[in-house]
Amino acid sequence: MKFLVLVMSSLLSCSVSAKSIFETSNVSFTLRLPYQELLDQNDEEYKIASVDTPLKDLPGKVKRRSGNKDQYCKFPHLQLKTDRSLAKNTLFEGVRAVKVKTHCDVKSNANLPTSNYGTEKELVLEYFARQAYRVLAPFAFRTAIAKIQYESFDGRYRETKTALLYENIKDLKLRHKLREISEADEPYGDDQLTMKYFSSLLSKFDQQSLANFYLFQTFILNESWQLSGLKESTTFAKNALVVESESGKWYPLAYDFNRSQLVGEDLTDIYYLSLQRLMLDEKPIGIGTQAWEQAEQNFRAKAPQLKSLVMELEGVDQDRLIRIIDGFLNLI
Repeated sequence: MKFLVLVMSSLLSCSVSAKSIFETSNVSFTLRLPYQELLDQNDEEYKIASVDTPLKDLPGKVKRRSGNKDQYCKFPHLQLKTDRSLAKNTLFEGVRAVKVKTHCDVKSNANLPTSNYGTEKELVLEYFARQAYRVLAPFAFRTAIAKIQYESFDGRYRETKTALLYENIKDLKLRHKLREISEADEPYGDDQLTMKYFSSLLSKFDQQSLANFYLFQTFILNESWQLSGLKESTTFAKNALVVESESGKWYPLAYDFNRSQLVGEDLTDIYYLSLQRLMLDEKPIGIGTQAWEQAEQNFRAKAPQLKSLVMELEGVDQDRLIRIIDGFLNLI
């Protein structure tokens, strides 16, 4: 009998396998952290934390991530790591690190860049933008919406907030066997990339992905991005990465959408459409007609999936997002 009990216990423990944070629609966990230390110290050093998941409590580390949010918010963006050797059968199995974009707790003197900056609505809209990009692009960061209960170690702070989670670049590169391209990889010494020789690099890119990338940025009205040559800049990339696949082709990888008008939600429908039309009239150099037509066809084919994503969202104006999708379909 004792042997039978041990066997049944073993079978049950093997069958309990949690989906990862990027594979489930209802992510929730408790994050215990040195709350006041994170707020007071403006460094990016990891600090001891712990994560309580539905199946297991995990030791972890957390650090603040610097960025524009520090100008406006008291609570910082975070990066969270758990002990991977202990994470089996939990939400964090196979996850190297998670970036956590969470509530703002707006500073009293902050002049916010958009009307819904730091709100739960902004997080949900950015989640939609990221998920839409995953539908349209071959490579994209996995993303999840979560409810996190933050607790300080001393017990003085406890608050449950919505957060946007997305994977670390190292995990994405491992999943797809990608290599990140930087200016150091270029055969032009220490010179900055310029329009003149960026054009010579266009042949390295997967042309269809370039067209899809630009069309998506137009769809969400995101002007806060750059790829040299495409935006007439000497900066290699801004709010975008360039990665190389096993085939040797380069691909643009978008990663920051919070300054887009789709997420910022500051424009009327008519003004939104007019700016989309202007961006479509200023197509970047180096992308052929066939690639553009295929990008438009790809967007049309994937539009039903985008609308399905919209209907799963909570706390946002779903009708507005459907109008933006339909309006863009009429433009292309």
